[in-house]
Amino acid sequence: SGAAAIECPTPDWAAAFRVPDEHRAALALYAAAAKGFLDDLAAGAAGGPPGASEAVAAHRVVDAAYRSAGAGGTPVDVATDVP
Repeated sequence: SGAAAIECPTPDWAAAFRVPDEHRAALALYAAAAKGFLDDLAAGAAGGPPGASEAVAAHRVVDAAYRSAGAGGTPVDVATDVP
């Protein structure tokens, strides 16, 4: 079928998340990437592909999606004025 299972172990530090247990494993899948991105920003490094500017742009799109969902699906602008 072309599908393969990929192991995604939960990092030990994910136990520190203050979220319900049923959400912890799913959030942990993204936590390492988000932490790496934030570490790169804090260090002033662009990081590997995608770069910091692409990651910030992606976060702006996700933020707009959440704001739209919170407004009942009303279209919202993607923030472009944040440095």
